[in-house]
Amino acid sequence: MKQEKFLDIPRSPHFSVSKWRESSLRGLSSWPNKNINSWPTAYAYYNDIPFKIFKSKWVEANITEPSGYIIDANNEGIKVATNNGILIIEILQFPGGKPLEVKEFLKGNKIEKGIVLS
Repeated sequence: MKQEKFLDIPRSPHFSVSKWRESSLRGLSSWPNKNINSWPTAYAYYNDIPFKIFKSKWVEANITEPSGYIIDANNEGIKVATNNGILIIEILQFPGGKPLEVKEFLKGNKIEKGIVLS
């Protein structure tokens, strides 16, 4: 049986768990089958629509925005404020869709800056 590889979403005292409803703080870096949504993933809500976070990274930074605030969304990822840094979402999945890299997702969708994820 092929074993899945996981990429850790960094555990950090700066990551506001209360702002991010989650099943885990780990994200998938590869899938054994594209049609299977493997566990574990983190998730959040964008305008009351839940979405899964499959891959992200955290960067330390001085942030004044509240946790969950969308700072920017571009081909590098969706940059979200945390307590003392930035979470960059790289692969996500909205309901009814498949997991996509953010640059692919943004070709047909818009993520507004300034929205606070819950």
